[in-house]
Amino acid sequence: MRAKIVFIWILIPLLLPDPFIPINSHGFEGELDREVPLHPVINEVLPNARKDWDSSGVGDYTDEWIELYNPTGVVLNLSGLILTDRSGSPMYHLEGELPPGGYLTLFRRETGIVLGSTDEVRLLSDNGTLLDSASFSFNFYDVSLARKPDGIGDFYIEGEPTCGSPNNPPPHLLINEVMVDPPGTNTGNQWIEIYNPGPDTNLTGMKLTNSEGFYYYLPSIHFPSGSYAVVYLREGEDTSTLYCLKLYTPREFYFFSSGDNLLLETYLGHPLDYVAWGRSTHIDPPPTSEGRLLWNGTYYNESSSTYEGGMENPSPAVGRSLSRLPSGRDTDSPLDWEVVETENITEGWNNSEPLILEVEAPQEVIAEPGRLVAKKITLMNLGPTRMTVNFTLISQPRGWSLSFITSHQLEPRAYYIETLLISPPSKSVGEPCGQAVYEAREMLGRKVWTFTLYLTLNLSDLSVESILFDPYYGGEYYQGELIEVSSRVYNRGVR
Repeated sequence: MRAKIVFIWILIPLLLPDPFIPINSHGFEGELDREVPLHPVINEVLPNARKDWDSSGVGDYTDEWIELYNPTGVVLNLSGLILTDRSGSPMYHLEGELPPGGYLTLFRRETGIVLGSTDEVRLLSDNGTLLDSASFSFNFYDVSLARKPDGIGDFYIEGEPTCGSPNNPPPHLLINEVMVDPPGTNTGNQWIEIYNPGPDTNLTGMKLTNSEGFYYYLPSIHFPSGSYAVVYLREGEDTSTLYCLKLYTPREFYFFSSGDNLLLETYLGHPLDYVAWGRSTHIDPPPTSEGRLLWNGTYYNESSSTYEGGMENPSPAVGRSLSRLPSGRDTDSPLDWEVVETENITEGWNNSEPLILEVEAPQEVIAEPGRLVAKKITLMNLGPTRMTVNFTLISQPRGWSLSFITSHQLEPRAYYIETLLISPPSKSVGEPCGQAVYEAREMLGRKVWTFTLYLTLNLSDLSVESILFDPYYGGEYYQGELIEVSSRVYNRGVR
C-alpha cells in the first residue's frame, strides 16, 4: 500500500472516557465544543485533481485523494476499516496504524475510488457500519472539501488544500463598508467592501447575496489577514494591490437604498456576516450561525406583514457610505455601523484611518515663450496615518515640459512644499495653451487624487488691421476741429 503518513504529535491524556471525549482543543473562535469520536475521520477530500499531488511527476485526475485523521490521543488500528464511495464499489480495505494527531493521505491510484465532481466518500467499519462520510458537489479543480477545525469541524470548500497536514482555520470575514446610495444612479455605482480580520484564507466559492436577486461568487484567490476587497456592482477587470482586491460583478446589480440587506456566506452555506439598512419590505430575516443570530436589527416578516427584530437599522444618505467604525467591530448589530461623510469614505482600507490629502497648487500659469517657470506646491496629509503618495503626469499640452516629484512619504498631520518646474515652448513650437493633469495615487492603490493646472503661453501680438474714416462735409475741416476715426486692432497671440 502506497500512502503518505504525516505524524503530528499532540499531548492529550491517555485515559479516555467511553465513548467520546468532549473537548475543544483547537481553540477556534466561535466554535462550539464538539465530541471527538474514537475512530479515524474523513478530514479532507480533493476531487477533480489536475496538479501532481502525489509527486509522481504527472498531474492528472488520478491525483484525487482522501485524507484520514486521528483526532484521539491514542494510536488507532486501521485494519478492517473500509473506504468507498456512494456506489459502494470499489471498496478499499485499510491496513496499519494511525498515531494520535496523524494524517493518512490515500490517492486514487491506490484506492481505485473515482471522485469526480459529485460524490460521497464513506468510511465503514469491518461490519459495514458507517463511521463517517463527506458529500460534495462542485466543479472547482484542485480545490478540496476540508474539516475546520481538524477532526471535529464542519466541512468547508478549501481553495488552498493541505494534503497530509493540518487544515487551515475557518474563514472570518466581515462586510466592512457599503456604498448604498451613491450620487447619481445606483445601478453600477454601488460597492461593497469585505475585510479579513481573521487568518489568511482563500475566497474560493464564497458568495455575496440577498433575496432580491443579487448574487456574486468571489474568485479563487488568496486573501491575507488584514486585507480588504472591494466588490463593484458592474462589469470590469479584477485587479489586485498589496492589501486590496478590486473585484467586479459579471453584470450590473443594484440594492434598494431605502432598505435592503447583504449576506456573506461560504460555498456550502455557512453564514459569515450579515448587514441590513433602512426600513423596507426588501429586508430579509437574518440567518443564524452556531446558534447565534447574525443581526440584531430590524427585518420584514412577510407572514405577518410587520417589521420585527431589535434596534433600528442604519439609514443610508446620498454620497455617504455605511461604515464599520472601527474596522472589524462586530457586535452583530446596528451599533457597529455609522453613516460617514464623503471625505471619510475609506473604500479599500481601514475605516479608522481615512486618507486625506490636500494639494495647494496654482490653478493657472502664464509663461513667457521659452522661459522656465518655478511654482510652489504644498502637500498636506490631514489623515491620522503615514502614507506614501506616487505622482504621475497624466497629460500636458504639446511642446510643454513639466518636472515634479514622483513619490513622497507624508507623515500624519504634516505638510510639505515642493517645486514644480514648467518649461514652456517657443512661439513657433507646441500648443499655446492647454491643461496639465497630475494624478496622486496612494502607494497601495487605495485612493487616487487628481489636480489640474491650466497653462497659457504669453503670445500677445497686437496689430492695427484697418482705419475707418467717415468724413463730413465732403472731407473739409477747419483748423483746430476734432476729426474722429475708428480702427480695428487684431490680437494674433493668445492673451
